[in-house]
Amino acid sequence: MSKKKKKRRIKYEKIKLDLELNPETSREIIAFIIGIVTLFLVLSFIGQLGPVGQITKTLILTAFGLIAYSIPIFLIIFGLNAILPGRFELHTRQIISIVIFLIVSPGLLAQIIPTDDHLAAGGYIGKGFIFLGHQIIGSSGTLILIIFLVIISFLLFFNTSLQNILSQFPDTWPRFRWPKFRSKSSDETVQINTFQPNSDESKSDLVPKSTPTENQPQSGYIKTPIKTKVNSSLL
Repeated sequence: MSKKKKKRRIKYEKIKLDLELNPETSREIIAFIIGIVTLFLVLSFIGQLGPVGQITKTLILTAFGLIAYSIPIFLIIFGLNAILPGRFELHTRQIISIVIFLIVSPGLLAQIIPTDDHLAAGGYIGKGFIFLGHQIIGSSGTLILIIFLVIISFLLFFNTSLQNILSQFPDTWPRFRWPKFRSKSSDETVQINTFQPNSDESKSDLVPKSTPTENQPQSGYIKTPIKTKVNSSLL
């Protein structure tokens, strides 16, 4: 009988890749990659990257329209957050605002720029947003919705309010000031109790009451009401 040969099974240990990178090193690598991509896009937009740059420029402009030129700015913000998280902190609300801006603003450009080719102004994203808006809420409603969302994106990114923005221009926008609540009369009579020295008053009305000593004269202070007018606008 022929002996069956046993097949030897060679077990290969799984190779585990553990770089154990320092957090600062990983952040710098991410910032470096973002910087390369940003430089790549800028060179593509100005036509200094050959055929590959031309294809990249065509694809991005076709997708976002003129808003594509703002993408390197947002990439710079992400790069600064990666390399300097303490000074350039990027919150979740700011990321959401950037996403809203990149989706909505192409539609705004496609609405306000007078051109027959909406694709050149807002790209496929803007054209698609406008198409859906016209089918649901009409052209006027779409324009109002786009403006509203753009304002919301700015407020989220800068974490501010319209009141704070308009308060920077008090002469231009006086009507947007919050009203100051005043009393019925502009001037109010306030009674203030002051103390004047009077030696003829009885000891019960003297303030403060203390036992006179040899160096302290037997004289006290009485309360004399004095009426003064205080402007309520200063309170």
